Amino acid sequence: MVTLFASYQRAFPDYYELRILLPDGTEDTRVTSGPLPNVTENEGGTSYFRALNSAPEDIYSAFLRNPDTQEFSLFVSKRLAFRDPSESPIASPPIRRGYLVITRAMTAVKNQFLQPRANLGVTLLVDSQGRNVLLEASDDANVAISGTVVAALLTGADKSRVDGVYRSEHTHFIARKVHTDLYAVAAVPENILLASTHGVTNAALLITLVAVALTMILVTGGLRYIVLRPINTLTRAVHEMGRGNLNAAVLVRGRDEMGTLAESFKQMASNLRRSGDQVRYLAFHDSLTGLPNRHMFKEYLSDCLVDAKLTSQRLALLYLDVDNFKQVNDTLGHHAGDELLRLLSERFTQCLRDNDCLIQSRPKCPSDLVARLGGDEFVIVLPCITDTNEIDGVARRVLEAAVTPFLLGAHQFHVSASVGIAVFPNDGLTTEELTKHADMAMYHAKREGKNNYQLFAEQLPKAAYAKFLLEKRLRQAIDREEFVLYYQPQVELASGRILGVEALLRWQQPDSGLVMPEDFIPLAEETGLILPLGRWVLMEACRQTKRWRMAGIENVRISVNISNVQLAREDMSALLEANLLASGIEHGDLCIELTETSMLAAPDRGAEMLARIKASGVGVALDDFGTGYSSLSYLRRFPLTSLKIDRSFVRDIDRNSDSAAIVAATIVMAHSLKLTVVAEGLEDEAQLAWLRAHDCDWVQGYLFGEAVPAAELTNQLRDKTAVAAGWR
Repeated sequence: MVTLFASYQRAFPDYYELRILLPDGTEDTRVTSGPLPNVTENEGGTSYFRALNSAPEDIYSAFLRNPDTQEFSLFVSKRLAFRDPSESPIASPPIRRGYLVITRAMTAVKNQFLQPRANLGVTLLVDSQGRNVLLEASDDANVAISGTVVAALLTGADKSRVDGVYRSEHTHFIARKVHTDLYAVAAVPENILLASTHGVTNAALLITLVAVALTMILVTGGLRYIVLRPINTLTRAVHEMGRGNLNAAVLVRGRDEMGTLAESFKQMASNLRRSGDQVRYLAFHDSLTGLPNRHMFKEYLSDCLVDAKLTSQRLALLYLDVDNFKQVNDTLGHHAGDELLRLLSERFTQCLRDNDCLIQSRPKCPSDLVARLGGDEFVIVLPCITDTNEIDGVARRVLEAAVTPFLLGAHQFHVSASVGIAVFPNDGLTTEELTKHADMAMYHAKREGKNNYQLFAEQLPKAAYAKFLLEKRLRQAIDREEFVLYYQPQVELASGRILGVEALLRWQQPDSGLVMPEDFIPLAEETGLILPLGRWVLMEACRQTKRWRMAGIENVRISVNISNVQLAREDMSALLEANLLASGIEHGDLCIELTETSMLAAPDRGAEMLARIKASGVGVALDDFGTGYSSLSYLRRFPLTSLKIDRSFVRDIDRNSDSAAIVAATIVMAHSLKLTVVAEGLEDEAQLAWLRAHDCDWVQGYLFGEAVPAAELTNQLRDKTAVAAGWR
């Protein structure tokens, strides 16, 4: 539109300024026919904008002195009100978007008024204060008409003329209202009338006044016919376009500037129609595959369900997930993954019943639909089901289409699909129920080995259903921040001081209270949710350490458990550095705890990463020692700072000689490797005495306190001179 306005102004420079004002008066778009200063970028506080904003009609015109050029100009404006293209073009109300303002120079009018009229006086264009609006600021200042004369002219409707003084001469005035706050005034000095002798004085005056009146009528009519009427016609056309009628007729004809502008508006309406069609297509279709998207799928399924309820027919929903799709992205990149999705969408489309000769002749039945929900998830809607074999046929064709090899570049890839099926009305009556149950059936197909399809039924394994619900609640809990950290003290045996705490994750469910980590951590690791959970635990532990430091609690190290999934899929050294920097605590204030399984899952990468972490000053502890499959060679290979003996050995050290021998040997071995030994699960005085006698370094267990929220542990940590509870 800016380009259109600019080309229009080059052809017709009298329309020297075209603007679009926002509803608050700010200039959104401004096009001028030449260099022009912009004194008023925001007209929200001007009297002109207030009058424009409160005008009862859509069209508003005013003759003003342009504040940018100080030139007398015509301002014609039109409210712009359009409907939201994403909503219904019929039901949604139009919303005011701003104003279209056209500024036209009044040079011709000015020249007409200011040209000398020998022996006929002068014609003036004045405002309600009598100021001559056509003269420049540098012209003779003595150009105003007396205020009393103006008042008499404007209020004395029954008077043909008014006498007064103009430029120090006794003058006769006659006025005609041209526009709001704008008047054309004929001023005839009395000496001109007196100079007309021999009885023609009255005739001359009459001729003069008639000539001036005709001039004003012609000027006023010309303005309305040449400028205002075409603009009103274009304004009505724009208003129709704003209401969604892009076929509105623009009846301005001619080859002048207004005719050119009318043709431009016609072209703009045609472009808007094409753009609207494109927007509607993009709103309901997937940009990658061209298939219907989630929004269109929901509307289509909802309509099909209405038909199915009215006709008492069955409907099937197939929920598809591509197996091993991540392998393509990780191997060849996302470009290859996008190409695979396009190829899959073409194959899935060929699997629909609409391609079967027997199905094509179905009367009054909606077509099958395949849509992409996002990522590697697709859905297929099969309305008007008369035989379950139809569902089986489509599902089998989908599986066959997915397992057929794909050639991506120079590489051949094999994927498969897991399909879940829900049938109306048995498996759900609404769009949400059918989609949820088909999704559950798809997860069941994945658990059954992938590359198969499963029907949703009430007899789905209860464990699988419970697992599905737990995963759903776990995802919601992460979004709602329902997790808290509890802290268990770690005591140094030599001093009896609490020098460390272990951060332990708890799930605070609003309806059922605390959930222990063993009830949800395995599922979090299986689904990958352990990654956002682990990041939150590390961040919150560092923040709590900072709070304790600000409260004057020093020399207490905090330990955080790290999952093998985190160690394998994240750069833990970079993550630790980021959290330490954000919280402002020292590296020595933090220790990470890993199980033997975590370190053995990625021995090469894990050893290199742990070496960087240990070198930075962060502690590295091997948790639950003795329960995994590690050997002494692994203890020597991995860079550790401490070793934690599992509670299963500590529990029997005072009663079971085998357990005592293992713990004693572990302590000696750890000390030889310069590792600090922490015994877990300490519960009674006999265990404490045995561990002290065998030079164990630190202990942790119910004897010194169970895991509690940070607020309950703070007072105990604040007393620097106190020994741990239960110390003897």
